[in-house]
Amino acid sequence: MKYNELIDLYKRGEIDEENKKIVEYDIERHEAISEYLFDSEEIAGIDDVSGDDFKNNIEINNDADKEFSKLIKRSIRKAFLKMGICVSTITLAIVLFVVYLLPGISDEFYYDPGEIAGKMDGIETNSLSVDMAVYTELFRPEYYRDNVVVESNGYGEYDINILQTSSYTGNFTNIGGTIKKNKLVLYDTRILNSVPGNAFLPYNIGVKYMYRPTYENKGTAKEFIKNLPELELYMGYVTLSEVMSYDDFIKWCEDNYVVEPAWCATAFKNDDGYFTDQIMGFKLNDSCGQIAYDKEKYPYLSQFDVSLTAVENDYIPSEEIMKKHFTSLLKYMGDREEFREVIGMDAFSSEEYDKLADNVEKNGINIYGFTIVGAKEELLKLCENENVHYISVRDIK
Repeated sequence: MKYNELIDLYKRGEIDEENKKIVEYDIERHEAISEYLFDSEEIAGIDDVSGDDFKNNIEINNDADKEFSKLIKRSIRKAFLKMGICVSTITLAIVLFVVYLLPGISDEFYYDPGEIAGKMDGIETNSLSVDMAVYTELFRPEYYRDNVVVESNGYGEYDINILQTSSYTGNFTNIGGTIKKNKLVLYDTRILNSVPGNAFLPYNIGVKYMYRPTYENKGTAKEFIKNLPELELYMGYVTLSEVMSYDDFIKWCEDNYVVEPAWCATAFKNDDGYFTDQIMGFKLNDSCGQIAYDKEKYPYLSQFDVSLTAVENDYIPSEEIMKKHFTSLLKYMGDREEFREVIGMDAFSSEEYDKLADNVEKNGINIYGFTIVGAKEELLKLCENENVHYISVRDIK
């Protein structure tokens, strides 16, 4: 009978007493051998189990011992093989996690400019494009941007390219930069600069403003405009003589055919009169692209969607539509806390934007100034208008 057969009988409990003693003796002896093999520091690998040193110390006297020795060797080899496979599998999993999953997981802890903000009609818009469209419309009348290319590098790091899609001069300047863990670096920072403090003079016409008034007047503005070169276009920042409601302002523009405002500066109303915490407003009759966003939460957020409603009204949006547009801009900016942190506007809280939106819904749109693109002659003619308090002129960017 082969020794393997004895082992099977022993395991089933069907072996006779004489052979049972032989098997148990061999098991005890080989357990001692196994302990010796694993405890000995001189044994470097599997091959040593059957090496000369082992043979010199252990005499194999019968076929049964040889068979059991092979069984031990195979068991040890299988154990090492399983351990090698497990280690290799775990190592591969860790490498794949670090290379493919960890960068994306890290992105979740930071502002993601490439996140899809909306899809419609085959258009897919990332969040930074919408954020920039809202931010530049509210605060940067000279630098409106609504298209940003974003490339993720993982770990909260992105390369961005802010594209200029419309121009008064025919020149287009794109702005490159990076966002690294909520830190924005642009290679041209003008797009984030505030409107110059003397571009509008709201304080001079009774609008409470954080900056003290300047004493420039329409006469000094007129002298400056007279000295401008001919055949050039300029950006005029016009301060009205008094605050106008949206409908009154549109009527005034229609009565003065030279006035085609590109952007309107707004004031807010309270019991003490009018106020503004910073220069902000909205686009009017100006070029813009189509973007996708949450239209239920922010109705008419895009100036493009606003312009579609104006076709039936001589291309002038109604006050109702513009109120929805302006309040959506304010509410959206209030909700984008991470973006405000990235561009350094986190001092103005979400609650403050919501309060301004509520103010517009209650008191309507109130306009104290606007921007206009025109030649020297047009700006001089505008200076003669009694409803114009001051014009500040800037080169078109």
